Amino acid sequence: MLDYLVFIGTGVYLIMQTLGGDKVRGLTIELVRFTLAYSFLWGAIEKFMQPDLFYHLLEEHSYLAMGMDWEFFVRAAGFVEFCCAWHIFSGRAAGYAGIGLMAFFVIAAVIPFGMIDFIGHFLFIIPLIAVLFTPRKVPLCRTACGTTLAFLVALALYLLVAYAAWYMLYFYLHLDLFH
Repeated sequence: MLDYLVFIGTGVYLIMQTLGGDKVRGLTIELVRFTLAYSFLWGAIEKFMQPDLFYHLLEEHSYLAMGMDWEFFVRAAGFVEFCCAWHIFSGRAAGYAGIGLMAFFVIAAVIPFGMIDFIGHFLFIIPLIAVLFTPRKVPLCRTACGTTLAFLVALALYLLVAYAAWYMLYFYLHLDLFH
């Protein structure tokens, strides 16, 4: 669960609110916004890097793909999740749509997967609500071109770092395959 940084971010937020008071309030909600967006970004990267994990899920619940090709569906879901996470982080008006869409997915997952999934997703729901009601004073990027460029750079960097980390880990865990 530690690949979902939102759990750590929420804990640090609560500690900082208790110890820091009003002087750190703006900083702490930005920490929650960052860790929430990063957690969703990581979920999107998992869909790009390990789609087989989601194919197993679709074998049991094939209706989730809505009749689409599974490979396309998993990659498209990863892209949508990445876009929503980016907009949540960037703080523009599209961030509200991203919050709404991700909240819908997180809450709707309770229907097929039950209350255990609700417990796991509860620490996503609360930060989504907190970020929804705490708008950013200054947006991350001031222009549409800047936002688009920053999004593309962030996507490329996340994919590059994730793939590099994956292959380094794979290399060190399976040295026998590379000799």
